[in-house]
Amino acid sequence: MKIGIFTNHSSSKLTYGVRIGRFSVLCLVSCVLPAPRRKSKKGRGLAKIFNFGGCLIFFILCLSNAYAADIYYSVGTSSADLKTASTVTIAGGNIATFSVVQPDNVGIGDRITYNTNSISYISGKSSSTVFTIVTALGDAVTNGGPWAVLRIERVFNSLNNAVNAGEDPSPSNISYLNTADLTSGPYTLYIVCYGDTNADTTNVEINGWMTDAVSTVNIIPSAEARNKGRWDPGAYRLTINSSDAILISNSNVSVSGLQIELSGTARYGIVGDSGYDNIRINSNIITYSGANPANAVGIHMEDSANPNTTASLWNNIIYDFLGTNNSGISVSYSGSGSKAYVYNNTIYNNTIGINDASGFSSIIAKNNLAYWNGDNYGGSGTFDAASTNNLSGPNTDAQIPSTNAQDGVAVQFINIAGADFRLAANDVSAKNNGTD
Repeated sequence: MKIGIFTNHSSSKLTYGVRIGRFSVLCLVSCVLPAPRRKSKKGRGLAKIFNFGGCLIFFILCLSNAYAADIYYSVGTSSADLKTASTVTIAGGNIATFSVVQPDNVGIGDRITYNTNSISYISGKSSSTVFTIVTALGDAVTNGGPWAVLRIERVFNSLNNAVNAGEDPSPSNISYLNTADLTSGPYTLYIVCYGDTNADTTNVEINGWMTDAVSTVNIIPSAEARNKGRWDPGAYRLTINSSDAILISNSNVSVSGLQIELSGTARYGIVGDSGYDNIRINSNIITYSGANPANAVGIHMEDSANPNTTASLWNNIIYDFLGTNNSGISVSYSGSGSKAYVYNNTIYNNTIGINDASGFSSIIAKNNLAYWNGDNYGGSGTFDAASTNNLSGPNTDAQIPSTNAQDGVAVQFINIAGADFRLAANDVSAKNNGTD
């Protein structure tokens, strides 16, 4: 537990606060500095009682505030016991020290069972023997040991179980948060995806959570499984052959660092459904393998005319969406004030690269590299006037936002035939031509 005291002084107010763990208490002390008075032989009466540091106190208002607990649960297709036999000693309420080095694929979000039936979850990794651990609710654990470690394992064996509050098991179940209301903790949910031997083949729906700007759902890769800018068979893979790979039916969601491969009759890699707000999609690799159906899209956002919907799409690599009306990125926002911020994406070999599907100029595009698409920048409208520093190649494009555009240029990739779209050392068209 951490306790801190903070103060703030001004000419007419004092602020005193105490922060205890995830909670803080803020006290506002409103006072008036007394005017100088002549000395008097008479007593000051009540004024003397209420004088505090030279201030006459009028009121004190105290407010408490909770800071969201970070909750980590792992996802991997392996149901194996990952541990190397050992004991564990716990100190400080959250530091677990193992007697034997644990495997490299043991990490954040994994569940540890020890001391017969005690359970904790890894929230940090200092070394292969020292980990930070918490309870299912993100709280401190009981000190003690050494205790025998019975099992270390992934918490969920499919991403869908980890992010769909209606599934069983899911983090909303009694064994975990015991609620789908993340604001009640409040909790910030992190789902950590591991690159186990087999790919995840279950369609994913992020649904059923009560969220806000702090209490969010976040899908992230493990440090070991983080993609390296090209497809990596050792990282987490979601392979889907029908319907949508990831359907987002919740506001305040982040999807980061995944590898998604579609085939068969699958349609969308990631789709933001009907106006859910504050969607963040970054650093994913999304591709279509084999013949495409019509209207397949790597990332598709729509708002169903709901106003003030926002999505941020950045640092994604999307390729091989080839078919009638297929796109790398498609945005269909028509609600008043709705915007999609599309930054730093590499879009290659799709029917349409970046598609303003609604025609309402709802895409702000910056630093995107659209290359060898049938139409690099398309749609029924124009891009928002704030769009800048985009690239079209090797052909020119009539709809590329004109401000600081690199239009009709050749880009040098490391290995385009091997789907390695990182920029080669000798590239001069894309390098140093972006903006902040």
